[in-house]
Amino acid sequence: MGAWWTPLFEAASGQEVLPNMLQAKRQKAETTKVASTRDSRQTREARREAKKDWAAAREVYGWGHLKTQLAALHLAELEEPKKARWLLQEALPGLEASLGLHKSTLKALRLLALLQPELIWLQKWKRSCEALLGPSHIDTIEAMWHLATHLHHAGAYQDAIELYASVACRCPHLQVSALLLQATVLQDAGSMGHAELLVRQAIRSLEADSHHEAAAAHQFLAEILLLQHAESALEAHSRRDRGSLPTEDLSLLLEAEQLFRGARDGSLDARLPRSTFGLTQTLLQLALFDRFDQRVAEAEALLREELKHQDLWTPDFFACQASLAFCLQLQGRDEEAQDLYGKVLPEYCRWADTRPKNWKVSALSLGASVVGAVSAAYNSACLDGDVTKLRWALEASQPDRRVSACIAQHLLHCLPAGGSEEERQRLQEEYQLAMKDAKLGEDEASFLVLWPQLPSVQRFPLPLDWSIRLIEDSKISAEKRAELYLRPKIDLATAKSRAEPIIAEVRQDGDAALARLAKRFDKAELSQDDLVIDVASAPWPKVEPKVAKSLDAAYENVRRFHAAQKKPTLCVETMPGVECRRIAVPIEAVGLYVPGGTAVLPSTAYMLAAPAKLAGCKEIVLATPPRADGSICPEVIYAAKRAGATKILKAGGAQAIAAMAFGTKSCPKVHKITGPGNQYVTAAKMMLQADDEAAVSIDMPAGPSEQLCIFDVTSDPSFVVADLLSQAEHGPDSQVVGVFVSPSGETQSYLSRLREEFEQQTSKLSRRDITKQALSKSFVIVVNSLDAAMSFSNGYGPEHLVVQTADPEAYLEKVVNAGSVFMGAFAPESCGDYASGTNHCLPTSGYARQFGGVSTDTYLKYVTVQKLTPAGLKRVGPHVEVIADVEELEAHRNAVTIRLAKIGRELSWLDKLAALCRFC
Repeated sequence: MGAWWTPLFEAASGQEVLPNMLQAKRQKAETTKVASTRDSRQTREARREAKKDWAAAREVYGWGHLKTQLAALHLAELEEPKKARWLLQEALPGLEASLGLHKSTLKALRLLALLQPELIWLQKWKRSCEALLGPSHIDTIEAMWHLATHLHHAGAYQDAIELYASVACRCPHLQVSALLLQATVLQDAGSMGHAELLVRQAIRSLEADSHHEAAAAHQFLAEILLLQHAESALEAHSRRDRGSLPTEDLSLLLEAEQLFRGARDGSLDARLPRSTFGLTQTLLQLALFDRFDQRVAEAEALLREELKHQDLWTPDFFACQASLAFCLQLQGRDEEAQDLYGKVLPEYCRWADTRPKNWKVSALSLGASVVGAVSAAYNSACLDGDVTKLRWALEASQPDRRVSACIAQHLLHCLPAGGSEEERQRLQEEYQLAMKDAKLGEDEASFLVLWPQLPSVQRFPLPLDWSIRLIEDSKISAEKRAELYLRPKIDLATAKSRAEPIIAEVRQDGDAALARLAKRFDKAELSQDDLVIDVASAPWPKVEPKVAKSLDAAYENVRRFHAAQKKPTLCVETMPGVECRRIAVPIEAVGLYVPGGTAVLPSTAYMLAAPAKLAGCKEIVLATPPRADGSICPEVIYAAKRAGATKILKAGGAQAIAAMAFGTKSCPKVHKITGPGNQYVTAAKMMLQADDEAAVSIDMPAGPSEQLCIFDVTSDPSFVVADLLSQAEHGPDSQVVGVFVSPSGETQSYLSRLREEFEQQTSKLSRRDITKQALSKSFVIVVNSLDAAMSFSNGYGPEHLVVQTADPEAYLEKVVNAGSVFMGAFAPESCGDYASGTNHCLPTSGYARQFGGVSTDTYLKYVTVQKLTPAGLKRVGPHVEVIADVEELEAHRNAVTIRLAKIGRELSWLDKLAALCRFC
């Protein structure tokens, strides 16, 4: 999907404005300023004079002279692109050799990079601008902007996003444009939820009088919503389900409709064609389900009006024609629809056949040439049963396995009426191969071709459905139940491959690597002397009094509960004269990881530091990512200082884990690392635990947050939904599960109330985009008894188990696998996260089956001690000798035998009497 705004910005001096950055015009944007005036008399005169000067300089000084090269540079500014490139490539080496970093050299680099936008020239231009002009100069920012655009089109999405963000930091005028372009990059990468978040942020940042930019941004947001929430609509259409849309889907489509209408009405331009076309697609999608005839009629009128403005024989023209045919088809005007399909399909398909051979078609960037032809062929075949249209569509869709999988699937359904068994077998093989390559499920594959005509550069990531699935326990197999126990898949192999070079860099370069990585990942400029804060000597940070009061109260509850966990030394006399003890010894140095990516988490600081301090650890290093200005969140510093941390390391991610595991000049080496984190933190912890040089242990493998809530008809729906959303908002990979105990099977009325609560509460959340992604991976399962509920819960092994039933105590005795349990309607999970006293660092991903949460014991190691009297050795020694003989370990036997030879083997009557007295 294109970004339909023109990102302009002005320098502080107001002297220069960047050109249009639209994707389709990126290479022409700079060169057209010469081409637009090339035919003017004044330009022709200037070019002739420049050629004379260049020729004269060559004749007098020779090609290698500086004056000749400067003349060539001047001519290149006026010459047509092909000749200009040649001149610049010939002159640039001499300019660099003679002038080094100079404005003339920069001008040559700039022109060459814009005329020939290859990575090597763009990077060289950017580096030269930074070195000569400084990181915040207008020319440097322009170079970064062009480089980011090139990286985006080359598929280096992460690098492009980082560059756009860097530009926005250096030039506030560009903040909105950078946000929108970052959203475009994320959209191309398939991360629709994050793209939506950035577009909404950009809209909030727009100036009050920027009407055109606001209209374009609203249009962009509407297009994202239309894609992001289309999956359930497509699924229903594939089942020929003409019932109403779910409430949440309907509300989101209505939001997209409203945004498209506002974009059309609010534009200062005469018209925004994309808004008109997007509105027709929204109306058609609504019409697919509820038969809103007035919406179909409006879509038809809009398309007919749009066709008056479209250039003939273009992909957009064909897309409008095919969409109009689909409108007619929905209204039952099959003859008119088929007649229009008959006119447009041959031309549409001819355009698809003549597309450039080097045009790379991907699942995320299918153009109208393929998608429109495929959809038109499918819809037309539905009317006349012509299988040859689907056969052609299969050939047209070959560049992309996802689409060919769809067509092969539909051909399989159509062939009984007109196909051979040999063709069926070939199609089955094609379908299976396509499905394997595309990594799609059958339901996902069927969605793609059924979506009516999409805009010409529409994207095809499968959108996320944020409505929670409803599952009946009695209707699922044992295999399906086992699948429900699995968490959303996280690619730890990729995370480990990315964490490995970071770990190696920190191992080799220590503090220098940490400073580099802070700049790369956190955008923070840190010196090597500013990486670690000594907590004892640091002043108390300034936090709001009410925040300090709440943090103090929460810390005191956590401290009180964890202090009570300390056990007295265990001492047992296993037989008279044989005394065994177990003593608790604190781990000398521990590392605590406090995340800081999408949220500020001072609570994690005291959850980890308080038990470590109570255990008696001497060195408590807390690592957390720095902010862009190099500082640490004051609330985190306050909590760390209050709870007893000794040092704060300004680092996040895998680099923080590596620094604590190996130690650096400023960061002490630790022996155990605890705390949650993202997939890269988890991967680093797991890798370093197995590293002999690091020799570090970890608390547990920690993954995304999760919750299982057991409830029944007596539970307050608002409480249930509030608890589930409290975990869903942690991150897009979080998962929440509801277990609804309904012995009678009467569920519809209660579940309707539950759905309404989801709609109302989710719509008010600031992290709504993250929450809805988590909800798309979540579900509610209906069971008929307490035993069934606990069987599912123990099989799932949740991080947080919330029990909101009429008699929660009845469930507690059956709990086997859970990180932390919250009993009753008035024990929300949030209290455990912050202030009740229990620890919120808990096992996830089913690890509650073998791990417990962080406690005082986490930071202790237990040493066993034994003390034997001579009588004790006489009692236990003979048994040791026998077992040593069995194991053929002679030295073990001799250690006892030599002693018994000196003191004798027989117990004296006094030893026997003393043992008898103790026994009595």
